[in-house]
Amino acid sequence: MKVAKLVRVSLVTRVIVDVDATEQDIMEMAIPKLSENLMDNPFQCIDEIVDDLECPLKTDEIISDDTIELAGKILSMDNSDLRQAVLNVINHEDENDLIDNIDGVQVSESMELKFTCEEFLTLILFKR
Repeated sequence: MKVAKLVRVSLVTRVIVDVDATEQDIMEMAIPKLSENLMDNPFQCIDEIVDDLECPLKTDEIISDDTIELAGKILSMDNSDLRQAVLNVINHEDENDLIDNIDGVQVSESMELKFTCEEFLTLILFKR
């Protein structure tokens, strides 16, 4: 399952500039130093990592039509419900659960008790 996270960092650097330097001048000197600081000491710059509750990952935007078509060959559902069913599998907490156990997912009888979430997503060519 994928989730959205927010990573807050703080960067501080010292620059020596002319007394009449503009904000643009200061930033042009500071940005390379800030970038270097972030690349050299990334973990020292991290203030906080939190769940992104305001703008969660929109996995429905990354599910291709080909993936939905492949899912339709395994699931016994109307095409209009397939995308939501695939989303339910993607967002399910335990990738080792059988897809039969996920709300909103109807598996054809010949496929029952055959696929975990992870196996199903592999079969329909969905990349996490």
